[in-house]
Amino acid sequence: MITITSPRLVNIKVNKQSKTLTAKDNDILELSNSSLVSLNSLCEDEAVGSQIEVSSYCVFNTGSKLINISCMKGLLVDENYGESIPPQLVYGPTVVQKGDFLVSRNASLGKMSYVDEEIHAILNGGISKLRFRKYAQNYVPAFFISGYVTKYLEVITSKGGTQQNAKRGDLLEVKIPIPTKCNHEKPKLLYKYVSMLVQMLLDKERAVRDKNRAIDSAICLEIDKRGELHHKHPSIKDVKKLGNKRLDTNLSNYKFKLLYDKIASYENGYYFIDEENIGPGTTPDYRIYFDEPSEYNFLWITPSNISKRRLDYKTYIFTNETTRVLPNSVIISAVRHLGYSYYVQDSNVYCNQNTLIINNSKDRAEQLFLLCYLSSPIGIELQYAAQITGLVPIVYKTDFRHIPIPKFEADLKQSIVELYYNEAKRDLIEIKTYDDIDTVMANEKSRNSKLGIYQLNQEIVRIEALIKHGVECIIGNKKIEKLDLP
Repeated sequence: MITITSPRLVNIKVNKQSKTLTAKDNDILELSNSSLVSLNSLCEDEAVGSQIEVSSYCVFNTGSKLINISCMKGLLVDENYGESIPPQLVYGPTVVQKGDFLVSRNASLGKMSYVDEEIHAILNGGISKLRFRKYAQNYVPAFFISGYVTKYLEVITSKGGTQQNAKRGDLLEVKIPIPTKCNHEKPKLLYKYVSMLVQMLLDKERAVRDKNRAIDSAICLEIDKRGELHHKHPSIKDVKKLGNKRLDTNLSNYKFKLLYDKIASYENGYYFIDEENIGPGTTPDYRIYFDEPSEYNFLWITPSNISKRRLDYKTYIFTNETTRVLPNSVIISAVRHLGYSYYVQDSNVYCNQNTLIINNSKDRAEQLFLLCYLSSPIGIELQYAAQITGLVPIVYKTDFRHIPIPKFEADLKQSIVELYYNEAKRDLIEIKTYDDIDTVMANEKSRNSKLGIYQLNQEIVRIEALIKHGVECIIGNKKIEKLDLP
């Protein structure tokens, strides 16, 4: 048994001048597995970001980005959330390259994201970039994904400020456990299995991103191609027609009118969602939270755990109150990131008051297209224009009477829907050899091209659970009897 303790806890024992001891100072991380390797020895290259003066930021897109923690919301880095900077600043060891793993040492301590595409960018301060040795490039990330590295850094770093800040050396000194015979009769096979799960996760995240882009592109291209623009600035009479007595919306601004007029002139026509088919979610007065599902629990949906067209993580609640969510419902965020949506297959789901529930059709394809459209750049822009921009900007169900839905041709609509929702069977393979892992990976790459975002999202959640379970067993020297697939 190896015990990692807070350095402050050690200082308390030897330094009588230390007079405070917070709850977190008692943090201890126990590792039953003594087969440990430092993170530094598994890296072939590493560097840290540096602070850039705010005065260097550009208000227009320069094609060059400063990668900050906002770009690391998901497992794949999204440079679109970074700050635009002058291209001449992108040089030196802090330049970000495809294949780098980025790790936050400040906010969201231990959060890791992977650079999957070629980008022209440098790192902000408080972020490290790691490039692992080939044999470790898919194994080590499992310990970030599972939360192990975050826990390790929380234990060993200083806790004197409002947020914990890990030094460059703190991160490189993190110990990574290696499988032993206590975990599996073939430790090297378990090592490759964990690496396989990480690769599967990255591949599926990439497929989700690419299919989201394809949906957005298809919708925007169709509207641009088939909708004509006949715009004029609204008169007082036009404003009154909106039927909105509040002035704190953007329904009369130029950008909204451009989009609205394009859809209104769409040659196949358009429609509006009936207000009776939209309702707000509710937050039950009495609820108990759970991490695991059961027949008595509801999957709990809020704007915090959905992004774009997916569920980021699962939380469950128990309540005696009746849910308003029905099978085939579309749940859409009414605050924060408007347009972020989730499709509900069954009724065992509950959503809070900051969401809207849409049941505009009994036909699943119609509901799924509605989700894809409302979460597209055009749909999101229309919702932002319609929202009430008060103290807490929010979209109400009545605001959807200002959001036109284009009537796409059946073939195009179906192709968009299949990018979001499409099933593909998996060959049942029991992993006993290295060849089995290679076969699984080849099959998964083919399946990913067929699966919809909804199905990919479900498998991503299961893979993350398998990674967490595998890491916990390796750390605790526990036996893993069967190498399961998600």
